[in-house]
Amino acid sequence: MSTYFYIDAQQRQCGPIPPTQFAAYGITPTTYVWTAGMAQWQLAGTIIELQPYFSKSQLFNAVGIRPSRPDNNLVWAILSTILFCLPLGLVGVYYSMKVDPLYLQGKYEEAQAMAKKSLNWSIAGCITGIVLAVIYAILSIFLMPIIGAYLQNAIMSQYAT
Repeated sequence: MSTYFYIDAQQRQCGPIPPTQFAAYGITPTTYVWTAGMAQWQLAGTIIELQPYFSKSQLFNAVGIRPSRPDNNLVWAILSTILFCLPLGLVGVYYSMKVDPLYLQGKYEEAQAMAKKSLNWSIAGCITGIVLAVIYAILSIFLMPIIGAYLQNAIMSQYAT
Protein backbone atom coordinates (compact mmCIF):
# COMPACT_ATOMS: atom_id res chain seq x y z
CA MET A 1 0.00 0.00 0.00
CA SER A 2 1.35 3.42 -0.93
CA THR A 3 1.84 6.16 1.60
CA TYR A 4 0.82 9.72 0.81
CA PHE A 5 2.06 13.18 1.68
CA TYR A 6 -0.66 15.75 2.22
CA ILE A 7 -1.14 19.49 2.62
CA ASP A 8 -2.72 20.35 5.99
CA ALA A 9 -4.99 23.28 6.91
CA GLN A 10 -1.96 25.52 7.56
CA GLN A 11 -0.68 24.75 4.03
CA ARG A 12 2.22 22.64 5.35
CA GLN A 13 3.43 19.45 3.73
CA CYS A 14 2.92 16.51 6.12
CA GLY A 15 3.26 12.77 5.99
CA PRO A 16 3.71 10.25 4.63
CA ILE A 17 0.75 8.28 5.97
CA PRO A 18 -1.20 5.29 4.64
CA PRO A 19 -4.77 5.86 3.39
CA THR A 20 -6.16 3.86 6.31
CA GLN A 21 -5.16 6.76 8.61
CA PHE A 22 -6.72 9.54 6.51
CA ALA A 23 -9.68 10.00 8.84
CA ALA A 24 -7.40 10.28 11.89
CA TYR A 25 -5.47 13.10 10.24
CA GLY A 26 -8.56 14.90 8.92
CA ILE A 27 -7.82 14.23 5.27
CA THR A 28 -10.90 14.77 3.10
CA PRO A 29 -11.50 14.38 -0.65
CA THR A 30 -10.55 18.07 -1.05
CA THR A 31 -7.13 17.62 0.58
CA TYR A 32 -4.19 17.72 -1.80
CA VAL A 33 -2.07 14.54 -1.68
CA TRP A 34 1.03 13.26 -3.41
CA THR A 35 2.90 9.95 -3.59
CA ALA A 36 5.85 8.64 -5.54
CA GLY A 37 4.98 8.29 -9.20
CA MET A 38 2.58 11.23 -9.32
CA ALA A 39 3.55 14.19 -11.49
CA GLN A 40 1.79 16.75 -9.27
CA TRP A 41 -0.36 17.17 -6.17
CA GLN A 42 -3.98 16.06 -6.66
CA LEU A 43 -7.22 16.19 -4.70
CA ALA A 44 -7.52 12.96 -2.74
CA GLY A 45 -11.10 12.44 -3.93
CA THR A 46 -10.04 12.38 -7.59
CA ILE A 47 -7.64 9.46 -7.12
CA ILE A 48 -9.54 6.24 -7.81
CA GLU A 49 -7.56 4.07 -5.38
CA LEU A 50 -8.27 6.48 -2.51
CA GLN A 51 -12.04 6.78 -3.01
CA PRO A 52 -12.90 3.75 -0.83
CA TYR A 53 -11.40 5.61 2.15
CA PHE A 54 -14.03 8.36 1.96
CA SER A 55 -17.80 8.23 2.45
CA LYS A 56 -20.09 8.66 -0.55
CA SER A 57 -21.36 11.95 0.87
CA GLN A 58 -17.83 13.31 1.17
CA LEU A 59 -17.01 12.35 -2.42
CA PHE A 60 -20.14 13.96 -3.84
CA ASN A 61 -19.78 17.15 -1.84
CA ALA A 62 -16.09 17.43 -2.75
CA VAL A 63 -15.78 16.28 -6.34
CA GLY A 64 -19.36 15.70 -7.54
CA ILE A 65 -19.30 11.90 -7.64
CA ARG A 66 -22.94 11.06 -6.93
CA PRO A 67 -23.79 7.46 -5.99
CA SER A 68 -26.77 5.77 -7.56
CA ARG A 69 -30.14 6.24 -5.86
CA PRO A 70 -31.03 3.29 -3.64
CA ASP A 71 -34.28 1.46 -4.31
CA ASN A 72 -36.85 2.77 -1.84
CA ASN A 73 -38.68 -0.61 -1.78
CA LEU A 74 -42.06 1.14 -1.77
CA VAL A 75 -43.68 -1.54 -3.93
CA TRP A 76 -42.65 -4.29 -1.51
CA ALA A 77 -43.80 -2.24 1.46
CA ILE A 78 -47.23 -1.64 -0.10
CA LEU A 79 -47.64 -5.30 -1.07
CA SER A 80 -46.64 -6.34 2.44
CA THR A 81 -49.18 -3.91 3.88
CA ILE A 82 -52.08 -5.00 1.66
CA LEU A 83 -51.46 -8.74 1.41
CA PHE A 84 -49.80 -9.78 4.62
CA CYS A 85 -49.49 -7.63 7.73
CA LEU A 86 -50.86 -4.10 7.94
CA PRO A 87 -48.87 -2.77 10.94
CA LEU A 88 -45.45 -4.02 9.81
CA GLY A 89 -46.10 -3.08 6.18
CA LEU A 90 -46.95 0.48 7.21
CA VAL A 91 -43.61 0.77 8.99
CA GLY A 92 -41.97 -0.33 5.73
CA VAL A 93 -43.94 2.33 3.82
CA TYR A 94 -42.85 4.96 6.37
CA TYR A 95 -39.16 4.17 5.89
CA SER A 96 -39.44 3.88 2.10
CA MET A 97 -40.93 7.39 1.92
CA LYS A 98 -37.77 8.77 3.59
CA VAL A 99 -35.32 7.36 1.01
CA ASP A 100 -35.77 9.82 -1.87
CA PRO A 101 -35.74 13.05 0.18
CA LEU A 102 -32.56 11.95 1.98
CA TYR A 103 -30.91 11.06 -1.32
CA LEU A 104 -31.80 14.43 -2.83
CA GLN A 105 -30.36 16.18 0.25
CA GLY A 106 -27.03 14.41 -0.33
CA LYS A 107 -27.41 12.15 2.72
CA TYR A 108 -26.54 8.97 0.85
CA GLU A 109 -25.65 6.74 3.79
CA GLU A 110 -28.88 7.67 5.56
CA ALA A 111 -30.91 7.05 2.39
CA GLN A 112 -29.28 3.63 2.04
CA ALA A 113 -30.05 2.85 5.70
CA MET A 114 -33.71 3.84 5.27
CA ALA A 115 -33.98 1.67 2.13
CA LYS A 116 -32.60 -1.28 4.07
CA LYS A 117 -34.99 -0.66 6.98
CA SER A 118 -37.91 -0.46 4.55
CA LEU A 119 -37.00 -3.78 2.96
CA ASN A 120 -36.47 -5.43 6.36
CA TRP A 121 -39.86 -4.28 7.68
CA SER A 122 -41.57 -5.36 4.45
CA ILE A 123 -40.00 -8.80 4.67
CA ALA A 124 -40.96 -9.03 8.36
CA GLY A 125 -44.55 -8.15 7.42
CA CYS A 126 -44.64 -10.84 4.73
CA ILE A 127 -43.19 -13.49 7.01
CA THR A 128 -45.54 -12.53 9.85
CA GLY A 129 -48.56 -12.65 7.55
CA ILE A 130 -47.62 -16.07 6.19
CA VAL A 131 -46.92 -17.48 9.67
CA LEU A 132 -50.26 -16.18 10.96
CA ALA A 133 -52.09 -17.65 7.95
CA VAL A 134 -50.47 -21.05 8.54
CA ILE A 135 -51.37 -20.94 12.25
CA TYR A 136 -54.94 -20.00 11.37
CA ALA A 137 -55.17 -22.85 8.87
CA ILE A 138 -53.79 -25.36 11.35
CA LEU A 139 -56.12 -24.18 14.11
CA SER A 140 -59.05 -24.25 11.71
CA ILE A 141 -58.34 -27.81 10.67
CA PHE A 142 -57.78 -29.19 14.16
CA LEU A 143 -60.00 -27.04 16.37
CA MET A 144 -63.11 -26.70 14.25
CA PRO A 145 -64.16 -30.35 14.66
CA ILE A 146 -63.57 -30.08 18.42
CA ILE A 147 -65.52 -26.83 18.70
CA GLY A 148 -68.26 -28.22 16.46
CA ALA A 149 -68.61 -31.34 18.61
CA TYR A 150 -68.70 -29.24 21.78
CA LEU A 151 -71.38 -26.95 20.38
CA GLN A 152 -73.41 -29.89 19.14
CA ASN A 153 -73.24 -31.52 22.58
CA ALA A 154 -74.18 -28.22 24.28
CA ILE A 155 -77.15 -27.71 22.00
CA MET A 156 -78.29 -31.31 22.33
CA SER A 157 -77.99 -31.25 26.09
CA GLN A 158 -80.04 -28.01 26.20
CA TYR A 159 -82.85 -29.57 24.17
CA ALA A 160 -82.68 -32.86 26.04
CA THR A 161 -83.62 -31.21 29.32
